[in-house]
Amino acid sequence: MSASPLYVVAVPRDTVTVDATTAVASDNNSTTVLAARASPAGAPSLPHAVLVGAFLASVAVGAVVGNALVVLSVLTNPKLRTITNRFVASLACADLSVGVLVMPLAVKVEVTGTWRLGRTLCDVWISLDVLLCTASILNLCAISVDRYMAVTRPLQTFTGSWRHRRAANAMIAGAWLSAVVITCPPLFGWREADRSVGDVCTLTQNPGYVVYSALGSFYVPLVGIVTLRTRKKPALTRLPRPMPATFM
Repeated sequence: MSASPLYVVAVPRDTVTVDATTAVASDNNSTTVLAARASPAGAPSLPHAVLVGAFLASVAVGAVVGNALVVLSVLTNPKLRTITNRFVASLACADLSVGVLVMPLAVKVEVTGTWRLGRTLCDVWISLDVLLCTASILNLCAISVDRYMAVTRPLQTFTGSWRHRRAANAMIAGAWLSAVVITCPPLFGWREADRSVGDVCTLTQNPGYVVYSALGSFYVPLVGIVTLRTRKKPALTRLPRPMPATFM
């Protein structure tokens, strides 16, 4: 951490020396020490911190409660244990983990404006953030694939065949494994050699990894979801319509 800036102001008959924490005024025969503990630069005001902290804490609690209810509903209700709901449960697990493992410290950083919890905890926290958010996005992509298959191949999808079940499990596992592959490279050296953690916690600013992570966790899934959505609409129009009931 760099030293506090030192300012020397010359005035008639005395010299005033001021740093970030202590002000010393020297006159001819007397010295007065003034304790001046200034708040950190950029620190939010107390009302702002309280409002932002309360709002973000309520969002975190809502994420935890809502996704926990989804997971419990799928686990406890046999009628909800469908193949399609496996994707929903996997997505809810990712979002629930974000609410439990990531958002509390995110609220702390947003309220205080600093990290100051050490490099090890920073690596764990920011890696979980990238991992779980990426897994959530990739699970949405898997849901889009499953819905597209339900439209284009309805018999294989709605009969609950073992092939559909195996494909669903493979897509869910692939989403989580892909999230791990996207998250782990900085932990194995793909980042700055002289990286230090002070007031800001970041995984890495390496341009190559930033592009790699952005493509894998956002742009490629976005293109995939949009493509499947646009191709699903024409497929819906080609489905045979039910014959109207006739009465003799």
